[in-house]
Amino acid sequence: MELVGIWPEPSRSDQRWPNFKALLFIFVIIFFGTGPQSVNLLFIWGDLGLVTENLSTANIPGINAMMKLIIAWHHRDAFKPVIKSFYDDWKTSRTKEEKETMLKRAKFAKQISIWCSVLTLTMVTVYLSLRAWIIYQLDRANQKQDRLLLYPGYFPFDIRPIGVLLSTNFGQVLAAYSAVISYTTVDTFIAMLIMHICGQFEILRQKLRRLMDDEKKTRSVDEIQKELVLIIERHEHLNWFATMIEDCFNTLLLIQMLLCTVEICFQGFLFFDSREMSNSAYESNWYNVSPPEAKCLLFIMHRTARPLCLTAGKFSTFSMEMFSTILKTAMGYLSVLLTVTGSD
Repeated sequence: MELVGIWPEPSRSDQRWPNFKALLFIFVIIFFGTGPQSVNLLFIWGDLGLVTENLSTANIPGINAMMKLIIAWHHRDAFKPVIKSFYDDWKTSRTKEEKETMLKRAKFAKQISIWCSVLTLTMVTVYLSLRAWIIYQLDRANQKQDRLLLYPGYFPFDIRPIGVLLSTNFGQVLAAYSAVISYTTVDTFIAMLIMHICGQFEILRQKLRRLMDDEKKTRSVDEIQKELVLIIERHEHLNWFATMIEDCFNTLLLIQMLLCTVEICFQGFLFFDSREMSNSAYESNWYNVSPPEAKCLLFIMHRTARPLCLTAGKFSTFSMEMFSTILKTAMGYLSVLLTVTGSD
């Protein structure tokens, strides 16, 4: 995200260089990628095979990547407090058990980032290599202008001169890798935040379970209440953290759902269920204290009645159930598409 100028670094005040990088990546994606391909749809409309190739190979993924880049860039300042909280969580003194919990989540997020980056970069590299080999093997004198490109598209100039052709294809290579970087970094950024906040909720649940474990009455009521207040304040802070993620990315997830249903299998899982906090309160040794003190836990249990989740445009929760529904719908559309193609 730092490479494309969208990392929300809390300590950075001068945004001119990150803004320049973000605008540069957006320009490259539009000028060499989604722009020519979208215009080319006007010329190939009616040819189902060419339209499908145009939309599936790079146009829809390119638009998706560009929208991710723009939305992440737009919300960069809003995420600075979130990243500062992220930094503070790692700087805060922790017990060994808490550190292990955070490291476990962080390692999982790191694996997601590495594998997503490797797979997407490998896929694009293989496609570009195969496409370049095909173009090299073709008799270019007998080919249409747009078929000489790595990604067929319309350019308002003659690309057949070798210098122009090489420059245009090089620009498309830059656009492809720019889109891949933008596409992957935003997804892995969301995954990192989700893994981190899940780890923080797990740590908070551990503290809540230990709160009532004082069977020997070594702590006073005031000490228990003070610790409970800290847990409640931390719970509200994590709720704010989750709400920030939801508010900034619910529109992006809606766009992603509409543009690429396949990607929902990576995004389509329940963000986390706040009811786990309620279970932790119940599992604590609340019977070791007096009934008036145990009733304090009801505030947390009542707050967790409303689950926290990622939504698409505030109207649909990202979950495996939603993914299954959309997958069934997509297969229905595929069946119709195959029927229409077979009848031509």
